[in-house]
Amino acid sequence: MLAYLTSRYFGLRCFAQIFSTLFAAVMIAMGLGPLAFGAVFDATGSYIAVLAIGAPICLVASGLVLLLSPYGQRARGGQVSLT
Repeated sequence: MLAYLTSRYFGLRCFAQIFSTLFAAVMIAMGLGPLAFGAVFDATGSYIAVLAIGAPICLVASGLVLLLSPYGQRARGGQVSLT
């Protein structure tokens, strides 16, 4: 989904640079997530605190994706997709 949305919203001219930056951010978050969960579990003895923070963040992120405007037409003026 990341590659698809990146190509549609930012085009292909700078796709590699934009996608690699976004992908690096996702990989860093995926690496730090388990560390954060483990640290909170070690400190509190449960995952409730970190889930109470993580669940609303996921809901907000889902809502933000729904707010994305249609990516419309490419720079050359043609339709992006026929479906």
